[in-house]
Amino acid sequence: MKRKHILIVIIVILVGVLGLKFMIDNKTYSANKILGNPDFSAVNREMEVIKIKHNPLELITIEIPAEQQKLLIESFKNLSFKKNKDSQIEYHYRINFSLNSNFAFYIDVDKGIIVLSDKNQKFGIINDVNFLENFKEIIENEKEVINSN
Repeated sequence: MKRKHILIVIIVILVGVLGLKFMIDNKTYSANKILGNPDFSAVNREMEVIKIKHNPLELITIEIPAEQQKLLIESFKNLSFKKNKDSQIEYHYRINFSLNSNFAFYIDVDKGIIVLSDKNQKFGIINDVNFLENFKEIIENEKEVINSN
């Protein structure tokens, strides 16, 4: 009888640990949470986009009109994310948001993964309604203005 109780306790503990791990692995984060509570309604909202070309490394600033910057910032603030452990990420762009403070991240537009530049944490976009689509479309139609290299 005592063995049976010990076995039941062990099973309950294992199920609890596995359930907790599952919950942690599937936790979602808002844009607000991963950027550290930015003020998306700040009056002077701006974004800078730097295109990253590889082999050889070349950094190119892309000029985006203010109205389209606002559109991208608004669509970004509604995103949800999930932690990502993918080690095969090729950054295509660095995005800098100027809101109530400055926030920067790299983005792999093909995989929908961002990497926070200050924490080196990776997050996959999980509920993209239109951010990546808008971003790609706007980037294709804007001109590259400054070679930062």
